[in-house]
Amino acid sequence: MALARIASPGRDGAAGDPSVKVWNVDWDAKTYTVFRTLKGHRGYVWKVAFSPDDRYLATGSWDSTVKVWDLDAPESAEPTQKVSCSERAGW
Repeated sequence: MALARIASPGRDGAAGDPSVKVWNVDWDAKTYTVFRTLKGHRGYVWKVAFSPDDRYLATGSWDSTVKVWDLDAPESAEPTQKVSCSERAGW
């Protein structure tokens, strides 16, 4: 059984949706289900990254914040860590 967890920023839905959907995917059965929808950013979510053990998900947003979510915590849980950046890095 080939199971995986993937995350997609809100750009897959309505424009301007700052949520992130986390999906459970079974590649062999070709099925997928929404595991969790993470809400808390005020701006477009630009990047997502899982920890090596898939327990934590970091989300980076145009609202100048990075949030770390514990995916083993109850669904209503807030991010475990929030980091605000006062300036955006230059290109």
